[in-house]
Amino acid sequence: GVGVVARAPWSVEPGPVDPAVPDTAYPVRVLGPTTFHLLAIWAQKRPTYPRALLDAVTHYGDFLRAAPSIVAGDFNIKSSSISCHTVFFCSNSFLYSL
Repeated sequence: GVGVVARAPWSVEPGPVDPAVPDTAYPVRVLGPTTFHLLAIWAQKRPTYPRALLDAVTHYGDFLRAAPSIVAGDFNIKSSSISCHTVFFCSNSFLYSL
């Protein structure tokens, strides 16, 4: 599962969850000395781990663009696999283009 926990001076609140997005991404607003958005990821194999991650980042693009943002979590991709390099490249390209 996914958990996001904070302690003072930070706090967290749910972002705009879209029930149409599979249980792979959870938008969170992190409030504190620096406020930012967090997209917490637990990639599922629906249809594939890389596709689930990229679809979530694409779907929540407006949320990520609305504030400084971090995408973090369990991407469920082996670091030695070609898919990891593809996801890393695609994710970074997408995020930089936000």
